[in-house]
Amino acid sequence: WTRFKVILFVANIVLSCYSLLALVFTLLTYFHTLKNARILLVANAAELALSTLAAAFALFISLIGYPGILLNNRPFLAVDTFLLWIAFGLLVVPGYITYKRRTLNLEAKVNQQWSQELGAAGRLTIQSVLGCCGYFSPFVEATVSATCYSRSIFPGCKQQFLEFQEKALTRWYIVSFGLVPVHIAIMAAGLLCSNHGTYRFGKGMMPKAYRLSREAMAVIMEQYASQLADQYGADAAAHMIANNSGNTGPRAQTHTRGTGSGLSGLGSGSGSGGGGSECYLSLLLRTLSFLLSLPFPSLSRSFPYVSSPLSLRRIIPPGCSFALFFLPRTQRHLGRQRGRWT
Repeated sequence: WTRFKVILFVANIVLSCYSLLALVFTLLTYFHTLKNARILLVANAAELALSTLAAAFALFISLIGYPGILLNNRPFLAVDTFLLWIAFGLLVVPGYITYKRRTLNLEAKVNQQWSQELGAAGRLTIQSVLGCCGYFSPFVEATVSATCYSRSIFPGCKQQFLEFQEKALTRWYIVSFGLVPVHIAIMAAGLLCSNHGTYRFGKGMMPKAYRLSREAMAVIMEQYASQLADQYGADAAAHMIANNSGNTGPRAQTHTRGTGSGLSGLGSGSGSGGGGSECYLSLLLRTLSFLLSLPFPSLSRSFPYVSSPLSLRRIIPPGCSFALFFLPRTQRHLGRQRGRWT
């Protein structure tokens, strides 16, 4: 693990923790589990809905971040970093609403809410929870119930309801704004570290401008041949280049001299179709013998020439140079089967 990956993982854990706690708190409020939860549902429904949305969205972002971090998936981390900005907006909206309601003439807002917004059902809920009757007294905007009537001894609800709103709104925006620095730190960690889960640059691919073309390879081979000719002589240089070319001469000749099929010509190098069949059959039998030695190591003593994937290059029959094309991928696959990379 790189230090960038550790930072991302810790930041995602912190995001998961506080978003999960906030979501649990809001859900408990909806389930009437917390004390005075019914008042919040009646008087602060908008703030509660926005807080639930922000907590659920932040938890969803953290769930996206874990596979991106553990799998070093940069697209996942990029999406996660972008969504953190949206979560930041959802986080500060409930805090701004509650702060504005608390500091800008809360008493007038409570008066308007009681008389115009709550309705009979909302006033009845607040009266039953706070143990009061009416707004100023049982004779002012009261909802009649078994405990609230004209001769009720319960006081009015204004003072208790106003104090409850002051306390609830203050705690609300303190928690919301208190999480802002933490969330900004998580956003900064995502911006700085999401592209560095590993030390690999980009996708690990050679940039297109630096990839070798056939023309560039031809120039390199010509320069290599000239260097060999200057150092060892023309004959020695030609011999070494022929050895390093992977038996390309016979393979090239098959296209001009071969009388059988294309596959047979590639395998034989002499123009006969039977030679190609022998190459395929020999390669198949020897590969099968190697595969049998994988689950049964004792058989490798009977087939010493296939004791390792690297030895496959030595068991290709003469004239079967076409099989060298398939060897790199075959060696990697067989090497994994034996628990080691070639």
